[in-house]
Amino acid sequence: MSTKPKPWSRSDIPDLSGKVCIVTGSTTGIGYETAVGLVQGGASEVILVGRTVERGDAAVQRLKSTFP
Repeated sequence: MSTKPKPWSRSDIPDLSGKVCIVTGSTTGIGYETAVGLVQGGASEVILVGRTVERGDAAVQRLKSTFP
């Protein structure tokens, strides 16, 4: 009998209250989705790091509009 591990999901993120998280490459793709998961996990502060200010600002605005 084979046991497959349960797929990971955002619901597996523990409570992040009081935590500060830094995400590199957070303007698109998996970096952005990681930032979303951390916000949903209740992180007190999520710092986004990207290559350009413009793309970083756009990612922050997307997060703020989705999670006011």
